[in-house]
Amino acid sequence: GTCEVLTIAQGFRLLSLLPLSHMFEQTVGMLAPLSGGARIVYPVSRQPSAIFRTLAENGITMICLVPQALDLFMNAIEREARRTGREGALSKLFAIAERLPKPLRRLLFRSVHARFGGAFDLLISGGAYLDPALAHRWELMGITVLQGYGATEGAPIIACDRLGQRKLDAVGKPYPGVELRIADDGEILASGPNIFPGYWRNPQATAAVLDGGWYHTGDLGSIDADGYLHLKGRKKDMIVLANGQNVFPEDIENELARNAAVEEAVVLGLPLERGEVEVHAVLLMRDPARAAEAVEAANQHLADHQRIRGFTLWPDEDFPRTPKRSVKKRDVLDRLMQMRAGASPEQVLSDAPRDQKPIVRLISEIASIESHQVQPESSLGDIGLDSLGRVELLSAIEDELGAYIEETLISPETTVAQLETMVVEAQGGRVQTRFVSWPLGPLAGAARELFLQGLVFPVYHAFWRVRVVGRERVRDVQQPVIIAANHHFGSARTSFGFDPAAIWMALPRNLRLKTCTAGEEHSVFDEPIRGFFARLCNAFPLSKSGNVRGSLEYIGRLLDLGWSVLIFPEGRLTLGGPMQPFLGGTGLIAVEGGTPVIPVYVHVEHESVLQRKGARRRGGFTIHLGEPLLFRPGSSHAEATARIEAAVVALEAEAKGEVPTGASPLAMPATHAILEPGSVVSGNGSGSRD
Repeated sequence: GTCEVLTIAQGFRLLSLLPLSHMFEQTVGMLAPLSGGARIVYPVSRQPSAIFRTLAENGITMICLVPQALDLFMNAIEREARRTGREGALSKLFAIAERLPKPLRRLLFRSVHARFGGAFDLLISGGAYLDPALAHRWELMGITVLQGYGATEGAPIIACDRLGQRKLDAVGKPYPGVELRIADDGEILASGPNIFPGYWRNPQATAAVLDGGWYHTGDLGSIDADGYLHLKGRKKDMIVLANGQNVFPEDIENELARNAAVEEAVVLGLPLERGEVEVHAVLLMRDPARAAEAVEAANQHLADHQRIRGFTLWPDEDFPRTPKRSVKKRDVLDRLMQMRAGASPEQVLSDAPRDQKPIVRLISEIASIESHQVQPESSLGDIGLDSLGRVELLSAIEDELGAYIEETLISPETTVAQLETMVVEAQGGRVQTRFVSWPLGPLAGAARELFLQGLVFPVYHAFWRVRVVGRERVRDVQQPVIIAANHHFGSARTSFGFDPAAIWMALPRNLRLKTCTAGEEHSVFDEPIRGFFARLCNAFPLSKSGNVRGSLEYIGRLLDLGWSVLIFPEGRLTLGGPMQPFLGGTGLIAVEGGTPVIPVYVHVEHESVLQRKGARRRGGFTIHLGEPLLFRPGSSHAEATARIEAAVVALEAEAKGEVPTGASPLAMPATHAILEPGSVVSGNGSGSRD
């Protein structure tokens, strides 16, 4: 059925953002694209910055979204225009686009399309009411908007748009095989082969919504002369006046939303004395002083029975909402009734559940503590949020509240009150961490291999005897992988780490050619010459306390592109050991990315003169490669990190003879290979060039 209303071609590239537990995403975002041979991309993160990057890198052509997400994306575009002083220019572009065909609209908004990757052409909206004005703004940018209407009970599509058959203020025509009609009270009824037979073991609930094969949707609407379905809101939200006339709140809310001073409006039927009901508006205002003016302006465009008879300024920063971001109108009405009973807005606010303060809720969820423990004067360190915990918190703030805050602006000493202030002040602008891309190109790869084989590896062979143990353990590992190694091999004279190149020498050639290495951002990359050679060797900056999130996102991007990543989870070079506790980022990446982890231990038997003055000229070291580890989705990040650390510790014991070689539970019987100058160890340990 879906392919009858939208032809899916192999050139379609869909970005899947909604949960697959959502029937809308299952049908339109997975089954339909697969049936047409389209490509589906699942991003590693749903942060706005990661989504924009995924759009561009994969040439995405279409997305299925709920209206709230469309609004968030549009807000991001408008915030960027305000931040750069081009808000007026953006308004002019929208005005000009009204008179242009779609190809010229895309040309007019080419900078926006460049951020989307240049191919983004189609938005499919569902799951909630889509404001026609919002849909029109997307259309003005040259992006086609299709929408539909349905319910899980309708499997899930009941009506939808077709290309070339659309009205922005409607949700389309009946889905193939579906018949629609409007009941006397305005409720939408649907019948067809897609309508469910009933609720599981709940005949009472089934009888309440099914009548003679017709499903009572609980939504109000109308069907125009052309057969398009128009929504008017939920039946339970309809206001019935004392004179019997029906008022649909969405009509009034849409009229209020046209006023720039109104951030959001909720219209309710407020009970009065003698059983009467008042059409009452509850307002979130950008400019509270203009509330009365906004109500009066809306009333001028409303029928007499629709006119707003009273209004209230909402005392919170936002309305109470469901997980799908719909306003909980029942909760709003309960609060209004409390105010009418004599409680001031401030008293009502103080009595409200703590989860209405989003920062408190997010912190308590991420830190796994009770909300009453999150006080304004509490510092993030006292609450127990380490660097990764703070990254998770800022990601949640960006995702749920639409406010971007750079990691460098917060620390363990940052208080909850200070963070709340940052969220209020945040304008949504994103400072992108710049990771250079030239080391990933083929020319850089060829130059890198010449540099390593012609200079770096011969120097290592000149100053150390190089051995590899367990290379057969990683011979058949599926790339990309994470290579997690100890960080003990360096120079006491220069604080220079020798272990990255040592590990490169031990890796199979096909793996080495597709491996990037994480290097500490300041000690490695602040010095220009050292930074250049690090990048030539395909190293990238890894932040430990500043832009941690940017570093983790970049690692995710590398893994998506098929590059393996060598990291040192101890976080710093400790010459000769002992092993330091592993930082949690390794486990997080391994679990969330579903990426195998190769544990590595570099054991220095004898130091060379490059490491310590007075040492013998030629030392020796052995690289021990362990069995790859793979973690189930949903595994604890902390437990994954602990397992990786334990695997490296087991290799250390193997290297020091504390367990018999080959008896480690991580390894098959070990093969020792000696690498001589000009050779790289092969899988059979022969030492031949590969």
